[in-house]
Order: sequence, then structure tokens, then C-alpha cells
Amino acid sequence: FADEEFDAVFNTISFLHYPHPQQVFNEVSRVLRPGGYFYLVDSYFKWQDEFQSLSISPGGIKLYSPTAREQLGKEVGLNLQANQYLLGAVLLTIFTK
Repeated sequence: FADEEFDAVFNTISFLHYPHPQQVFNEVSRVLRPGGYFYLVDSYFKWQDEFQSLSISPGGIKLYSPTAREQLGKEVGLNLQANQYLLGAVLLTIFTK
């Protein structure tokens, strides 16, 4: 995709599987237009530590806290707008560029 091609990017219940999360944020930032939104929906349990890696699949599963998500976004120029639990342990994080 071209630079700044999209008004919004959605990532739904898959981020926990990515072995290189910063690369995902880099790409999202590259393809988002200024003022665009990134919606990250993934599992995170309120009672867990800031970051947790579970060895329940070959590549492991990584769960990111609201703080960890915000840091990943900051590193590529995405600004946190909100964190909201949707259903149980499903957390929506909204960023803008």
C-alpha cells in the first residue's frame, strides 16, 4: 500500500500472535493518513502484569497492557485516544496519527 493511503486501520483479535509487534505499528503508521485512526482490539486481562507471554502455541501468545500499547504507538507517532473493554477481556485501544 502507498504511504498515507488509509483513513482507518483495524486489527481485531490477531495482534497477540504477531512475533514482531513494533513492525505492525510501523506499517500502520506508514499507511495511515494524518488524522487517521488505528483500532486495535485484542485480549488483555485486567489482573495480569504489564506484559505477558504464554507458550500455548508454537510462536507463543503475547498480551499487551494499555500502557504497553500506548508505548508501541508513541514510538511511531500514534497518539492514544482511548482504551475501552468491550466484552470480558477484549480491550479496544484507539490511536490517531
